[in-house]
Amino acid sequence: MGTDVEPPEVAVGNADLITCANDTIFLQPEQPATADGVDFEWFGPDGESIPEANFDLAVTEAGNYTLVVTNTDNGCTASETLSVEADIDPPQAAIATPQALNCDRTVVTLDGSDSDLGSGLVYEWSTGGGQLEGPVNELMVEATAAGWYVLAVTNTQNGCTGLDSVEVLQTAEVITDAFWSAVPPACPGDSDGEIVLDTVLGGTAPFFFALGESPFAADAVFEGLSPGLYPVAIEDANGCTWAGEVILPEAEGISVSLGPERAIRLGEQDTLVPLIEPAAYDSIWWWPADGKPEGAAYVVAPTQTTVYQVWVQNERGCVDTSLVRIKVIDDLPVYVPNVFSPNGDGQNDVFMVFAAASIQEVATFQVYDRWGDMVYEAENFSPNDPAYGWDGELRGYEMDSAVFAYVIEVVLADGRREVVAGEVLLLR
Repeated sequence: MGTDVEPPEVAVGNADLITCANDTIFLQPEQPATADGVDFEWFGPDGESIPEANFDLAVTEAGNYTLVVTNTDNGCTASETLSVEADIDPPQAAIATPQALNCDRTVVTLDGSDSDLGSGLVYEWSTGGGQLEGPVNELMVEATAAGWYVLAVTNTQNGCTGLDSVEVLQTAEVITDAFWSAVPPACPGDSDGEIVLDTVLGGTAPFFFALGESPFAADAVFEGLSPGLYPVAIEDANGCTWAGEVILPEAEGISVSLGPERAIRLGEQDTLVPLIEPAAYDSIWWWPADGKPEGAAYVVAPTQTTVYQVWVQNERGCVDTSLVRIKVIDDLPVYVPNVFSPNGDGQNDVFMVFAAASIQEVATFQVYDRWGDMVYEAENFSPNDPAYGWDGELRGYEMDSAVFAYVIEVVLADGRREVVAGEVLLLR
């Protein structure tokens, strides 16, 4: 009868280092768990059996781990113990107690220089409700608001992080900003503008206000101002101050223009159309008052050169004015042909008076033959009317071709009377 006392083979191999970055390692024996006739059992650092352990053991703490393998056929056992080490010590983070924020101290330094130092360490600041200024990956950083601040120091070799926190207090709330309303003067050139406080952000009531070099006072309305840039300041109950600037804009006002000088002939009319900006206005009036208003326009027919003036007022009472000179050309715009041919061809058949609008009426129109006898006369008619022209006949008889003299008296639009005389050739 033979003897079977051969123990089973067991080999676990080397163990990795437990760190904060790698907090679980696996002990992996070379003998597979599925080998027939083999059983196994793990024992922890306390010497106690690890229940329900897998053949590949997950380990989260340092110590000695023993694997016992049993040959179920002959009952022989073999074991191997492996030492597991850990590097899980975090670096130290330490923040010095900071100063408190107040009116004069709006920035404080957070100092982490008592923390562990080393080339393998990285630093990072964070905050809940505060405000950090500048780089956050250095030992010192600046804080500009009250709140809790945290410094994390991380060892890049084992991934462990040490934390420290500190609270920054604020003994007096700072005035962070202020909003103002600027009401421009009613009209250009006026000094009735206003600057009025809307809102103060931060600070502690009651507040006091100053404009320019004036002393602080409780009134937050500044009146009687011209357009411009104004320095403003606020002081609160704790003596905290805030300074800024407010722009008081120019008044919009109203403007009107009648344009350049223009010319018309005596008897003509012209329409003055003012250019108003902005277009809306409250009232408008003209001088001289000899024209006819048509909306904003003004229809005029002066009998002599006249300067017209318009005034425009908006709803705020702002007024602007403009002048324009209307030159009246009062030469005698009368035209009489020097030849006519009453032959019935529809071309120049009548000798008549032509005139511009400045000629109000033809008082007399007389034609004489070469012996001084009057052969035609018409009175008190409007020019440019062929019904009052001479057809070259005398008492129903056609007159022969000849040169005739004429005398015309006209009445101008301004009431003046002028005489025009000359000769005309009757051509058959």
